Amino acid sequence: MDGSLEPIAPIPLSVIPADESPGAIRERVPMLKARIDFDYMRLAKDIWLIYSNSLYLEWGYETFDDYIVAEFDASRDRADRLRRLWSRLVIDAGIAPKQLEGLSYTNAQVVAQVVRRETAGEWLSLGKTLTYRALQAKVDATKPVAAVITPSASSAVPSAPLTLAPAARKYVFYLHEDQAKVLDEAMLAAERAAKSSKDGHKLSCIALEFLAARTTREGTNEGRLRFYMRHLETIYGGSLIHVLSPKGFDALRAVIEANPELFQVSDNSDHSTAIDETGAQ
Repeated sequence: MDGSLEPIAPIPLSVIPADESPGAIRERVPMLKARIDFDYMRLAKDIWLIYSNSLYLEWGYETFDDYIVAEFDASRDRADRLRRLWSRLVIDAGIAPKQLEGLSYTNAQVVAQVVRRETAGEWLSLGKTLTYRALQAKVDATKPVAAVITPSASSAVPSAPLTLAPAARKYVFYLHEDQAKVLDEAMLAAERAAKSSKDGHKLSCIALEFLAARTTREGTNEGRLRFYMRHLETIYGGSLIHVLSPKGFDALRAVIEANPELFQVSDNSDHSTAIDETGAQ
């Protein structure tokens, strides 16, 4: 014997059970695929609920990781992919859970690549009606294509340098187990507060909270407010003013009305109502 495997002869159709016939298998495969898609979407929702509401604490686990190891019996990465998909569609894109009925898990992953609040209805409809390949082609067609610019050798005037948007920075760091648990809890709290599943956004919220507490007057509310005002000024420019009372607002409004060229005033919001309500509390 040379150790090679003998080819397996096909089983005669006459001895194949009726539910294992080629026709039955062909009919069953899409049904199983649809069932798996439905179960995965439900699983994504449940994992998200467990994570975002810290249900694992009620079940005696100290961390989400402990629950995943003990009961989910899969990697943390797999659990994160499931919950982030649900968070991406429901929290970031603002799609009501009821509207997700009929959207397969396969197509949901494709829709999550491009969906935004203003386009949620359109992509949700496409996700429910198109095949996976057609939907992926539609998504690929919306992605920007990098342009290749070849300068002309005969051009006497040098072209102006292109101004590119600042690239996102990538950070890679390693944590001990106790540090990772602390960060996971902080990221969970930031996700609840920021209503976002994006790690960069959540990490930025954590850093701002730390700086606001650490660099101000012993973490007082007044000190934290001043920190956030200065932070917004560095982003948007100008100077922010904290108006403490309706009387103060009336005085400020009089100055603005007397010098309109010095201020930018929005006509779409009722600032006086907001100030009055704040002052009355």
